[in-house]
Amino acid sequence: MKRPLVYCTICYITGILAARQYYNIVLPVGFILCGLFSCRILAVGCGGRRFHALPMAALFFAAGYFLFHVHNHVLENKYACFEGNEITVTGSVSDVREGEYGPVYTVKTSKVYFNEHNYNIKGLIQVYAKAGSGNVLRCGSRVSARGMLNLPRGKRNPGGFDHRLYLKGRKISALMNAGAIEETGPPPRFSVKLAALNVRSRIVNVINKCLPREEAGLLSGMLIGYREDLTEDMEDAFRDAGLTHIMAVSGANVLFIALPFAFIFKKAGIPRRISNLIISGILFFFVFITGFSASVVRAVIMAVTALFAQILYRETDVLTSIAFSAFVLLVYNPFLLYDIGFQLSYAATLSLVFLYNPFREKLKLRFIPKVMADILAATMAAQAGVLPISTWHFNRISLVSPVSNLLALPVVQVVTILGTVTAALSQVSIPVARLPAFINYFPLKFIISVTSFCARIPHAAINVPTPELHVVFLYYFLLVFVFIIAPKIKLRLKIKHLIAFAVCIALIAFVKSMIPRKLEVVFIDVGQGDAILVSTPAGKSVLIDGGGSFSGEGSADTGNKIVLPLLMDYGIRKLDAVVATHPHSDHLQGLFAVVEKMPVKSIILPDNPLVLDDFRDFLSLAESRDVPVSFCSRGSFISLDRGVRLVALHPDKNRPLAESPANNASLVLKLEYGNTKILLTGDIEKAAEEMLVEVKNDLSSLFLKVPHHGSSTSTGPALLEAVNPAVAVISVGSNNFGHPSQAVIERLEKAGCKIYRTDRCGAVRLVSDGRTVKVYTMA
Repeated sequence: MKRPLVYCTICYITGILAARQYYNIVLPVGFILCGLFSCRILAVGCGGRRFHALPMAALFFAAGYFLFHVHNHVLENKYACFEGNEITVTGSVSDVREGEYGPVYTVKTSKVYFNEHNYNIKGLIQVYAKAGSGNVLRCGSRVSARGMLNLPRGKRNPGGFDHRLYLKGRKISALMNAGAIEETGPPPRFSVKLAALNVRSRIVNVINKCLPREEAGLLSGMLIGYREDLTEDMEDAFRDAGLTHIMAVSGANVLFIALPFAFIFKKAGIPRRISNLIISGILFFFVFITGFSASVVRAVIMAVTALFAQILYRETDVLTSIAFSAFVLLVYNPFLLYDIGFQLSYAATLSLVFLYNPFREKLKLRFIPKVMADILAATMAAQAGVLPISTWHFNRISLVSPVSNLLALPVVQVVTILGTVTAALSQVSIPVARLPAFINYFPLKFIISVTSFCARIPHAAINVPTPELHVVFLYYFLLVFVFIIAPKIKLRLKIKHLIAFAVCIALIAFVKSMIPRKLEVVFIDVGQGDAILVSTPAGKSVLIDGGGSFSGEGSADTGNKIVLPLLMDYGIRKLDAVVATHPHSDHLQGLFAVVEKMPVKSIILPDNPLVLDDFRDFLSLAESRDVPVSFCSRGSFISLDRGVRLVALHPDKNRPLAESPANNASLVLKLEYGNTKILLTGDIEKAAEEMLVEVKNDLSSLFLKVPHHGSSTSTGPALLEAVNPAVAVISVGSNNFGHPSQAVIERLEKAGCKIYRTDRCGAVRLVSDGRTVKVYTMA
């Protein structure tokens, strides 16, 4: 078999993917392995080699499957018995970064103290220290930390961020909010990691002293992957311009380090074998400096593989080197497969290997200079490879990427060379390092200007829905077929091939559209707040509230980081209606980001004069976005779809309630679809509940969205008797209000309700065909 390691690595990766998706296939895998090895033994006995590849494939598949489960079991259970308890840990600081509310330490534990017992547990936990809790501790310091230990939570919403999976990619098993953390011993006098961090710190400090903030932040990111000094606006501009990749330290940086040393050692007469070993050591030291990012580790492993091939007088193969680097990383930690940096790095590298030459051939036109054609081919090849991955994770595509890369990439090499010289000289003499840094200011300023200009172009980047998995596979299949397989089999693609493909796609789309869709209601986990998405069988979409913090702080994050990704994950390009039940920020603030960034046909507000002024900022946004606003009160109907409607039961515009006017003015809606009835109650309290029951509305519903997050002032016996729900959903998060009230929980249980809480279940999804309803939870 040619390139056996490539095929074995693919099988290993397939095993990891299977392990995460299917947890109970141990027995089938065992039978497959036994069968394949039996075939191998039979083949050897018969003197044949036919079955040689199959056992190897099965072996690597099984290795990936079982190693994933071993790592998963160790990471999930190492601290599980201490969850929710106050403990003390001792160990050493492995990493330090500045968090939103104070320093965040990664601590490598040696002992855990709990209930007057101590346990020898070696692992990594992430410790959140309070701002102003003392001097920031150094890497390597011996520490003692005391606080509440929790296990990281997984994905809470469709399309949401999976914090648990992210931390597993860094081998971190638990989180601690430290009430106290103190240094018990200094860092060791010398370690490779500490030496690398000192070099890193010196480089960053010199760059910051020699250059203005923006240019310094960009150069630190390009040289060593240090992006702490980049502003959020600057990162957004690079993303929209399609230039984020230039801040990812990768193969070019490794090349600029290895080549000068190779040249110096050659001139010094050092034998190649010795020089290659020294360069390998320098490159591994560079990995420590950059913080072990996936792209750097990949590039270094590939470079070291090539250097050792020269030592052993062997030829190097690019694909085998790529496979070897991926295999080494995934043996060390199978969860790295789900790291975004890992995915983008390998997708871009493979795309350059396979697609650069075909794209370069297509660009062989007389009016395009060679240098320009090379840059365009490299940009298009890399972008083609990472497009589905970046769309999957970020839901955003840069349309100006070819232009921005064409302008910026020729200067990037100059910046990297001058930056490398600056970094090297900074370890010897800071005054001498200022000269190349000063020269570097001008190309850095040019890159920032190009980025800002391209990002400001109208529609420079567009939001796109998350592609479905089969679309991603189809995309990569077409890419491989058109640019790799077709040229090899000498197939010239003609118009008839394109027509046949278009017909197949149209047929698939038609068949898919004929499959009956169902009503889906998602109670989004936005913490202490409300956000509900209603998707109808005909594809209409309504968002009722958008979450946000009660104080209004961080509310934009709720819309941008929770609600919008969920809408993109559902493939929603526009909203038919946005409903704000009342003006409190834990319901309203997340809607600002949604209305700003997504087309909305109409906005619906409660028709109550007591709260109209509280909506003034939201009404101003609606006016600026040219979105019509409607006001709803008892007796209004909102027809969403054939057979799907929202009935407004409250407020009564003629009888405004002065008691808790904002909460009691909440828009109460009843969603009806066949036999499925869902009562959505906003934040109404006792007075509004009594009015609902008093006017003899038809409140009977299978599902009840519990009012006011389960507050003790809501969900009275009279309301429960009138609604008679089978299922109650409480949208609640961490809070200081005592939500949900134990009295409310007891009343719901006494009424025979099945209770779902978003703080425990994550997002709660109701899926109905009009006759039956299925309930799904994310956690």
